[in-house]
Amino acid sequence: ITRPKVILADEPTGALDAVSSERIFRLFTKLYEQRTTIVYVTNDETIMGTGPYRRLHIHNHIMQEII
Repeated sequence: ITRPKVILADEPTGALDAVSSERIFRLFTKLYEQRTTIVYVTNDETIMGTGPYRRLHIHNHIMQEII
């Protein structure tokens, strides 16, 4: 990967163990600090609070920002 502007990740930790998941989110944080936009979709609410990201929740076609 050579400095992507946007990363789209669908369930990036879905099949990973806890250690690998943590590595992925450390990488996401590093990329975010380098001004990379990261969009990830997850059903795992335990990782939704991970990282300094803006969080959006979509339910029944309604999008809300999580503060």
